[in-house]
Amino acid sequence: MEDINRLPLPEFYQLGTQDFPVYLSMGDDGMIIEGGTGAFFPLIVNQIKELGIAPERIKYLALTPHPSRPHRRRAALEKNCGRTLEK
Repeated sequence: MEDINRLPLPEFYQLGTQDFPVYLSMGDDGMIIEGGTGAFFPLIVNQIKELGIAPERIKYLALTPHPSRPHRRRAALEKNCGRTLEK
């Protein structure tokens, strides 16, 4: 399982993977800051539970898409499939 990185801020964590990070900011309510890592949803939920945080405490989601991310995903898919994908 991927490591959870505690960032140098109180109650602020890096979840997900190194290539596709998700940030969790916790106060009374939690907020996830992410850029479209839906494929890692089960991993992220497990990481939140490992921190002892009930997923129900997370009330907010901030999406931060990155323009080059689809290109990286496509390249990874093509590499894993061993062929070029159709557009």
